[in-house]
Amino acid sequence: MKRGTIKGKRIENLIDRADLAIKLTFFLEANWIIYSIIENRVKSLTLEKLKLVPIRENYHGCIEIMLKELSSNNLIKHDVTLDLLTELDNWRLERNNIMHDLAKEELDFTRIEKATIVGRSLLAKIAAVNMKIKKKLE
Repeated sequence: MKRGTIKGKRIENLIDRADLAIKLTFFLEANWIIYSIIENRVKSLTLEKLKLVPIRENYHGCIEIMLKELSSNNLIKHDVTLDLLTELDNWRLERNNIMHDLAKEELDFTRIEKATIVGRSLLAKIAAVNMKIKKKLE
């Protein structure tokens, strides 16, 4: 998908960089890029498109407020699922744990690779949801 806005082109470039980092097995770099884009998409969906006020002004606060809105908000209840939000939050926690564990002597690098692949899949899911809701709002 080709994007027309400056922000869209920047995101597209970052996705390409993340995909290249995965291909080259630079999983830490890919994780940082993926996390940045996912956080951007979650905040965009919550704050800009849905005009929701998060519990805290961070990624986790945005997920918490969407969880609260799932049953009552007609714009998201069919596109944003409990499973997706749970997966996003679990991935965030795993990624954070990995980053805190980097200095440990026995870090399992397959864990980093797995988190990267899961993150890339979640990025595609949240981007698709973001576009669906954007189209509903137009």
